[in-house]
Amino acid sequence: MTALVDYILADIATLVGVAKGGVVIGIIVISELILWGVRAHARRTYRAARAKVTNVADVEAISIAYYRRRQMIGIIRASVLVLSLLLAAFLYDFQTFGVLALALSALVIIQKENINSLFAYVFVLSNFRVGDDISVGEQLGEIVRISPLQTVLSGKDEYGEYNGQRIVIPNYKLVTESVREQELKSDTYRRIVVRAVYEHGAYDVAFGEFIGRVRAFLDEFLPKRGLEQVGNFRSFAGVQYKLNFEYDEMGRVIVRIAFVSRPHDVADRKEQIIEFIEGMRAKKKRKAVATREEQKEFEKEAQ
Repeated sequence: MTALVDYILADIATLVGVAKGGVVIGIIVISELILWGVRAHARRTYRAARAKVTNVADVEAISIAYYRRRQMIGIIRASVLVLSLLLAAFLYDFQTFGVLALALSALVIIQKENINSLFAYVFVLSNFRVGDDISVGEQLGEIVRISPLQTVLSGKDEYGEYNGQRIVIPNYKLVTESVREQELKSDTYRRIVVRAVYEHGAYDVAFGEFIGRVRAFLDEFLPKRGLEQVGNFRSFAGVQYKLNFEYDEMGRVIVRIAFVSRPHDVADRKEQIIEFIEGMRAKKKRKAVATREEQKEFEKEAQ
């Protein structure tokens, strides 16, 4: 009789253990199915929206919104897995998890970088968002995904243009290395530098007069911006432009004109500045041609 009772109790304990495991697995499976549906819907919405847009700013906004949804799905998935493990620890005896802890200790030693990245995950989430433009060392790009082990960037060049690269950075590097935030979106301001080479023979005016003409043109051409309009380029608040001069290795004067502008205005502003400066050079050439023609006319009259 006692043996039968023990047998029945053992069967009940087995069934309870299976039920406990079923609860944990069921939570994981159901959450994965729900997240799969949410992810598929987000992907379909993203593709449909991307097919309709025509300008760069909207493309960036739609992409950032999509990747942020993907990021939130990843955070929810990781949270469900952690809670499932805690639930399993609560339902089962802790002695079983003591053996598991020893195995995890050995894994930490073997997978040191991955474990460091896992611990850095919370730091990365609290300091960066999908859509941020950052540079890590010589790598520059827009964050499109932050996973427990790595952060993925869509590569960009210094002008904010996507270069087609997919950059994967372990999370621990965002803690141990210097990370700089950039402003490379299509609606943010950039610092632009135009270089001009001054030679007296090319313009036939003194340097002071040359700079005076350039300043007069820039004062009229470039707008003055407030602090809220210049982004991270705070030194340009209330300043239309900055001029800097130096000699190059050939002894020519290099004039650097620095200003801030939105990306879609950069090409037009640079074109007009260069056109003005080259216009002064062209006047010198036209004057020289006119002088030669006058000399020829004078020689003809003298004959």
